[in-house]
Amino acid sequence: MRTVHAAAVLLAAAVALAAVPLPAAAHVNHVAADAQVTPDGVVVVETAFVASDGFLAVQRDDDGEPGAVLGHTRLRAGEGFRTEVRVPVDDAAWADWNGSATVHLVLRDDRDGDGEFDPEEDGVVTSFGRPAAATVSLARGDRAAVSARDFTPLRAANGSVTVRYAALPADGHLVVENGTDGATLGSVALDAGDHRNVSVPLGDAATGDETFPVRAVLYRDDGDGTFDGDDTPALAGDSPVATTFSVTPEAANATATPPLVVTATPFDDGTATPTASPSPTEPPTATPGQPGFGALAAVAALALVLVARRP
Repeated sequence: MRTVHAAAVLLAAAVALAAVPLPAAAHVNHVAADAQVTPDGVVVVETAFVASDGFLAVQRDDDGEPGAVLGHTRLRAGEGFRTEVRVPVDDAAWADWNGSATVHLVLRDDRDGDGEFDPEEDGVVTSFGRPAAATVSLARGDRAAVSARDFTPLRAANGSVTVRYAALPADGHLVVENGTDGATLGSVALDAGDHRNVSVPLGDAATGDETFPVRAVLYRDDGDGTFDGDDTPALAGDSPVATTFSVTPEAANATATPPLVVTATPFDDGTATPTASPSPTEPPTATPGQPGFGALAAVAALALVLVARRP
């Protein structure tokens, strides 16, 4: 009977934890990136987190698997959940780069703890038993990139959602589409160049009461300055320059404890600055390659063990 009571208490604790956003320390190893075009070989990784010090490497594609290392940057566990992490491709590799190619962004450990990256010694970091990595198309040309994803769904505010970063190679549009059916929710005309914190209207979608998936896509303008069916997506190879994320409508917004986020200015020389990023009350589910809550899983697992051992 005591065992059953203990299990009930632990399960109740698990339910309570599910309703509370945990701090950045509860994240799991994670990296996310999207198709992009770069003039200088700097790859912008949208989000990254490491539970222990390590590296983020750019690696060639070798028949669908990560191959030779093309470049890397250092990641430290104490930096928390990071956005817009810059990873440079080595000069020698970039000098021979033509067109587009598939690359893998892979988290690697610092196995010997010396702070120096050794591709032969520093192994691949895993998340839920799978490599913590992202596969993207990387093309050479005028910069085209978009970044918005965060630790939790973005909040709609004043009928719009804010996209952190968008770079267009020519005048065009930043378009937010419904992630389920592809319908256009809203768009903003942008000049060629870099743009930060761009608000895109969501129309009626911003007034709902449930979190929903969206896709932010860059489009080239056809010359009339208006987004319409004649405009074409900016491409990295055959892949649209786009990112996916979730949005919580205004009616569902509530105050929550923000996680620690370190945002690196994508193409300036300044150092990363810790910032508080807003998050809604509903925490994300722990899935492969996504931030999650290890404490919750541990509590639930322990409860199940106790139940299994009752007489």
